Amino acid sequence: MKYHYKNLFFFFLSVCLALPAGCSCPPKTFVVLLKNPDGTTGVITVTNEEGTRELDRAGFAVGMDDTSKPPGEPFVFEEEKIEEVFGKTIQAKPEPPISFILYFKLNKTELSEESKKVIQKIPPAISARKIPSIGIIGHCDRSGSKEYNQRLALKRAEATRDFLVKTGIDTEAINVTSHGENNPLVETSDGVYEPRNRRVEVYVR
Repeated sequence: MKYHYKNLFFFFLSVCLALPAGCSCPPKTFVVLLKNPDGTTGVITVTNEEGTRELDRAGFAVGMDDTSKPPGEPFVFEEEKIEEVFGKTIQAKPEPPISFILYFKLNKTELSEESKKVIQKIPPAISARKIPSIGIIGHCDRSGSKEYNQRLALKRAEATRDFLVKTGIDTEAINVTSHGENNPLVETSDGVYEPRNRRVEVYVR
């Protein structure tokens, strides 16, 4: 059995369930298509050697019990049944990661004026997570030597970490790294000053 899908949120289930009335022979194995977190609905194509079936409507399912036949006709999987069967799984799914970019003054660990506002948004975003994981990556432009930039980028990342720790964020949840002048936002020649590359990226998962 093959599945081809795009832009979707779906569950595969292989258990014996009592499905809503109207399904005279409820399948034990099926795929149900749900709405994406943003309210959109994607598409899933279920294929075996005997045929193909496409799901593009949220709340519909396709049975796959008999591989000697094409996937079954789509049937409605009632919202109440979705909550009963998948409710805990849906609630347990991790929130999508969010990221912040902080920019720094030339050759300093001091934030730009705009980034002083941005950094204030990070602690609340972290506190909203049950078990947060924070990645902090320091970057530099190419105006100094590679060795100097590696150290400065690390100092910027460490300064960001220290700020978060002072707000009560657990240091054990934070991973700090430096990319130095590697991985720039804007490609430049060596020795070029580029403010957009003097940054720290913060990822909250």
